[in-house]
Amino acid sequence: MAKKKPIEIDGVEYPSRIAAAKAYGVTKSTLSRAIKTGRLHTLGVGRGTPKSRLVFGIQYQSLAEAALDLNINKSDFCAAIRFMDRFGIDYTQPRT
Repeated sequence: MAKKKPIEIDGVEYPSRIAAAKAYGVTKSTLSRAIKTGRLHTLGVGRGTPKSRLVFGIQYQSLAEAALDLNINKSDFCAAIRFMDRFGIDYTQPRT
């Protein structure tokens, strides 16, 4: 049997992928696919209530709301968020 490996998502450490998937209300395969495709920021936002996000010091109800407020195409904005997540760029702090 494979040893469970801890995983960290949005600063929260989970003991395993299964535990993280349960916390987000998704299946383990959905979580694995999100990790593989760099879409961790989309976990749990599919058909339920969107996950609120802190972007440039402002709390938004969803990435779509943030993109609209910032006057950025939603797809381009999500791609930028994925890029920043992948390279560890902090987009939660206010812009100066």
